[in-house]
Amino acid sequence: MPRFHAHHALLALVLLLATGLRFTGLGWGLRHEPHEDERLFVDAVEQMLVHRDLDHRFYQYPGLMFYLLAPVLALADPPPFGPGAFLAARALIAACGVLAVFLAWRLGRRLGGDGAGLVAALLLAVSPADVHTAHMLRPDVPLQVLGLLALLSMCRIGDRLRDDARAGAWLGAAFALKFSAVFLGPAYLVVRGLKPGPRVRGIAVAALAAGVAFVVLSPYAVIHAFEFVAGARDQVVHHYQGDETPAASLLYYLGHLGRSLGPLGAGLVAFGAWQRRRDPLVLAVLAQAVVTLGVMSTADTRFLRHLVPAIGGLVVVAGLGYAALAPRLPRLAPALALLAALPPLAVAADYVHDVARPSTWDRAADWVAAHLPPGAAVLSNVPLGLDPGRHELVRPTGSIELDRTLARAVDAVAWDQGGDPRVIEGFQHLHVAAPLGPANGLRLVVAAAPESLRPRYTRLATQATSLRSSEPGLDLAPLVDADETSRVRIPAAERPRFVEVALPGLQRVARVVLGLGPRGRGRREGVELLLRHPRHGWERAPHVEARPHPVHQAHDRAASQVLLIVPAEADAVRVVYRGRRAWALASLEIDVVPQP
Repeated sequence: MPRFHAHHALLALVLLLATGLRFTGLGWGLRHEPHEDERLFVDAVEQMLVHRDLDHRFYQYPGLMFYLLAPVLALADPPPFGPGAFLAARALIAACGVLAVFLAWRLGRRLGGDGAGLVAALLLAVSPADVHTAHMLRPDVPLQVLGLLALLSMCRIGDRLRDDARAGAWLGAAFALKFSAVFLGPAYLVVRGLKPGPRVRGIAVAALAAGVAFVVLSPYAVIHAFEFVAGARDQVVHHYQGDETPAASLLYYLGHLGRSLGPLGAGLVAFGAWQRRRDPLVLAVLAQAVVTLGVMSTADTRFLRHLVPAIGGLVVVAGLGYAALAPRLPRLAPALALLAALPPLAVAADYVHDVARPSTWDRAADWVAAHLPPGAAVLSNVPLGLDPGRHELVRPTGSIELDRTLARAVDAVAWDQGGDPRVIEGFQHLHVAAPLGPANGLRLVVAAAPESLRPRYTRLATQATSLRSSEPGLDLAPLVDADETSRVRIPAAERPRFVEVALPGLQRVARVVLGLGPRGRGRREGVELLLRHPRHGWERAPHVEARPHPVHQAHDRAASQVLLIVPAEADAVRVVYRGRRAWALASLEIDVVPQP
């Protein structure tokens, strides 16, 4: 009985450690716009809840992940979802991480006894790859849970077909969560091939059970089969868009696998694999790891999280290595287990420490809130969470020339090391947010263009007689009066429509401001600018928008669509809308700059 209590007390401590590492700093970055991958999952669940159906609509993934998220998000933060929903989603992933630690203990204990189970749980609890991935909304940690459940079910495979069916059902559930669950297939085939019993019939039964489980847990993958196949193809193509060599990718994954297991942990994996080299379950775990490394190393896109499902089995093999070594070193074995856990624990703890502190984004946003006046526009290459009622966040285009033009026109620029430094070359640094650690964000500078670089706009006085439209008979006078509530409505059509302004001679045009009227309903995507030069005729002028969507514009300024161009000479400007919807404008103003 005392041994029982000691063992479970140690397990409780390991689970407590796993919980602390996974839940500390879980809300990192949620002051700002969440990562696109997280938004895709949350937005899909929002659509399910709004339409009250089970169609997840984002077919680059099967359906199970969305079904796991739906009740959690619905209880945490009813649609439309905000930061609370993302925090709840991450909490679900973190909880799955703790569950995976428990399952690793259970599998290790079943295969190698108490010591094997505790070491497996400890190494998974401190695994940097697991801790890192559990801090974001990704399906890899739940996939690790299902993978461990599948391995546990494979322990029972033998003469009874129902055990094959059970294993197949877990494999089908895993595949209903994420496509990379296919890497578990070779693990099952290894076990079925090495254990006694009806091999062919067992495989057939497992395949049937997997298919049934997949259809039940991801029904819209079948209902919308064509979209699902196209989504799966897009997901695969996404991973093959660069020029990385398989050798470089393999080194990347091996390096991170070594960091996640630690030197001694990796040694225990090797020793356990050798000691149990004839054990079907050990060979199954190794098969999953080898297939994962082999396939993912052929991809150009590399992510640490791809290792997570395989690590769940590898720590169990490390536990078996410890169990084989402990009788030979009875006094040193516990210390060896702790030493094995220390290097990965240090890496994981550093990560948690970094994300629990205000990031460079947080500190930059705090500085903007404290120092820039209401209505100020900020260009940023990161999605800073600024108060839309006070400041306007403008995003870059990726064109150095246009972004440089925009940076000179806005009130400030928040630029981190991921952006091209030429955009803010020669700017005055107002604030520098330096990272407090490797996972605390990139160095971010808040800068402003000096007066010598700022454009000196002059607004042209435009008369109604200088305006012309593609729609005959329209009264364009409201575009040049002082009343922002009067608008010109251009009807819906399938052809492009335009409003043209004849300028008083040749001017150096730099900015076009479209007044959108109350609530900014006149804003449209697909607006183009054409400039006419006496010698060259009409030419398209690439533009960049200097204000965000009216929903995100500061409340103390009238809604407008501000289009900046690299200054160019013209005697007429044409604003073209190529969409099919009706178009309404309250004003149209042209700003010019002097010759350089």
